[in-house]
Amino acid sequence: MYCGNCLRDHALARALHDLGEEVTLVPIYTPLQTDLEPGPEMRRDPVFFNGIRAYLEQHVAYLREPRPVIDRLLGSRPVDALLSRLPVGTNASKLGALTHSMLLGEDGYQKKEIEQLLGWLKKDLKPDIVHISNLLLVGMARRIKAELGIPIVCTLQSEDHFIDELPEPFRSKCIEEIQARAGELDGLVAVSSAYRSTVCGKYGLDEGKAQVILPGIPLEGHRQKAKKDSSGPLQLGYFARISPEKGLEKLCQAFCALSLDGSDQLVLRAGGYLPRSSAEWLEGVSSALDRAGVSDRTELLGTLDRREKLQFLSELDLFSVPAQRPESKGLYALEAMASGVPVVLPDEGVFPELVGPGGGGFLYDPTDRDGLKSALGVLIADPGLRKRLGREGMESAKLHFSSERMAKDTIAFYNRLA
Repeated sequence: MYCGNCLRDHALARALHDLGEEVTLVPIYTPLQTDLEPGPEMRRDPVFFNGIRAYLEQHVAYLREPRPVIDRLLGSRPVDALLSRLPVGTNASKLGALTHSMLLGEDGYQKKEIEQLLGWLKKDLKPDIVHISNLLLVGMARRIKAELGIPIVCTLQSEDHFIDELPEPFRSKCIEEIQARAGELDGLVAVSSAYRSTVCGKYGLDEGKAQVILPGIPLEGHRQKAKKDSSGPLQLGYFARISPEKGLEKLCQAFCALSLDGSDQLVLRAGGYLPRSSAEWLEGVSSALDRAGVSDRTELLGTLDRREKLQFLSELDLFSVPAQRPESKGLYALEAMASGVPVVLPDEGVFPELVGPGGGGFLYDPTDRDGLKSALGVLIADPGLRKRLGREGMESAKLHFSSERMAKDTIAFYNRLA
């Protein structure tokens, strides 16, 4: 499984390093889940706040205080690697107390983890700035700021879905702690204007304090599909997490409807990580494709590494992830655009900010029941339009959405803080 926040953060760290900056990407809670090969920008030592250790400290009072022998054992590389492979889980409905405790920072049950991280920062890294990945980790900021006296900033990216699913009273407690601790930060970075408005509105944060830096991706390896074979079927692609909220079922419904309307030269190919919690739902989607008589023109590829992903994208004629709730980053859309594939996406969340600057696809009204089908139908019927939009998307990705541009914007943001 690859994590969208991890993909963005690793791409940013890699680009900062390539621009000559001294940067260290430090995994927190779980190992970094990214399809880029780790380089000098990534810390390779055991994970701070290992999820299992944090869980044990939440439930076993004895482990909350320094226990030299046990701490050395749980902090050893072999044990840390083993624990990090276990299913810690990210089910918000079961992690309310732990999430709140992590946000309490120096007052939470994981305060020992903060001191371990702080000791490493002071002794080994000695940073000029600390950039926290998302609001769920701001509990550590107060102690770092107090001890190091350096700017602390935080990215706003995708945390609202998790926070919204927390059970009460933990959801309200977490939001209260986020408001207090985010207010102490030196700056915020939002991955889109839409997400800045959403998160600042939900959690009472100062929108003027949040700088929008749109996401970027590494462009190496992206290539446009070779000259089309007019006798072959058109390939409609989906690449995102295989789960209800990403809209694969809606895409399958549109695919079935288009097939009934005569688009029998269309195949649907879907790749992405399938959570165990979505397995039963996917069986229902597959059964619907069987009943519609189109299962022989669908392919489920599962998780793809970077090489496989780039190959997959280069084979597509159309791309769509009809997400069922507004997306904050939409990296998969940028990856398709960088490969010269026209995208069809809902007109909400980050997508207008990705497709708007230079084109590259269609945005449809997500409240229109037939909006997705209609947009796909227009592109299926017009190869010239597909070619033009694909070319626009590829050019837009190069001009506006490279990881290098994201890194330069981030450096400018850091310099303003200094």
